[in-house]
Amino acid sequence: MSLHFSSLAKLTLTALCAATLVACGGGDDEKPHVPLSSECVPPTTLATATSNYQVNWANGTAAVRHEVLTINEVTQYEGKTVVRSRAAGRSTYSAPVNVQGDISYDAMEEYYDWNSDNSRSYHGTASSEKYGTDADQPPQYRFVADFSPAMVDKDYTPLVPGQQYDSPINGKALVTENEVTKPIILNGSTRHTYVGQETIAVPAGNLLACKFSRYPGDGTVQHDWVQHGTGMLLRRLNVDAKGVVQLDQQLINTTGFR
Repeated sequence: MSLHFSSLAKLTLTALCAATLVACGGGDDEKPHVPLSSECVPPTTLATATSNYQVNWANGTAAVRHEVLTINEVTQYEGKTVVRSRAAGRSTYSAPVNVQGDISYDAMEEYYDWNSDNSRSYHGTASSEKYGTDADQPPQYRFVADFSPAMVDKDYTPLVPGQQYDSPINGKALVTENEVTKPIILNGSTRHTYVGQETIAVPAGNLLACKFSRYPGDGTVQHDWVQHGTGMLLRRLNVDAKGVVQLDQQLINTTGFR
């Protein structure tokens, strides 16, 4: 989940039970398997992965992004024991950079709880971006958000292909750019659609993935493919309101979660 690309309706108990019965065949072995989104859940315990991604922007900027991602690290958030995901990355460019594409370093932290149905309740996030190559230069952009109530991510509940859910986003945020900080009130919602499972070709290989499409309500859409059985992000495609691809990020290789 990233607030740069909004990533986060409500499943009724009846819908959950129905999805489970269909997936199990309801005792009828002749019924085809239904590819549930819960088959792509990432680990729910502490794990770390080191990955490389090919990133291409619409303006021709391209980079290889090196990322170290740690998930489910127990920590404290506003006096509450939660788990945290931490991502840190550095990019090496193979094309001219500009204001849009010259992120050489970025970091993100997300604070959440796992729920019994494999949904996640997000309490807050913090991210930063650093432009240029000066290692001693402070980040030029920071974003810190606190969600009240918690923002719920239902990607890994047993959704069936085509099923949707909405994730309201409420709370407050602080945006700091070039050391100037501004407060923002968060009040919106993103619609998520579990498209289904498909095999996609990325530099890392031909891999089975769950596809999710996310609609924040401004005409844009983000498509995410996560690996079956691991929850590893394989590809991210961001499309603007005119249908133009602004970002295409694809997995080159990874250690996998360990």
